[in-house]
Amino acid sequence: MRQKMRTGIAVAVLAVFALVGLGCQPPNLPIPMDQVRVPRGFDYSMTQDVKVKVTVADAEGTVGRGDVVTLGRGGEELVSGNILAQGITNVQGQFNALVRVPAGLSAFRVQANSGDARYDTEISIEGAAVGVSFGPEN
Repeated sequence: MRQKMRTGIAVAVLAVFALVGLGCQPPNLPIPMDQVRVPRGFDYSMTQDVKVKVTVADAEGTVGRGDVVTLGRGGEELVSGNILAQGITNVQGQFNALVRVPAGLSAFRVQANSGDARYDTEISIEGAAVGVSFGPEN
């Protein structure tokens, strides 16, 4: 009985080593730099800095300090983990920020709260600066 158990354990151990050995592959060697081909116009940037300006007015068109502005990735809900920047407006009703975002990001989702008014929109990122104004006429 003990002999059968030892044989069974030995077979199981050998099977594990065989499976692990089959799953291992030799590491890829680095490609020499003289063989690397990069397409013309390839952008090595992984991030970009975008100046954001948001102007907020209440339902009567009055701008003021203290309105909450939240900025996130376009196409996504603004919940914890998806927020890129958040702050309050200054006395001119403006929220200004320099936001570092992934280079491939094409739009911001912007929400603002002013009194009873709540605004929500998406703005395209086309360059190093974007802006949006919220208010009764917008």
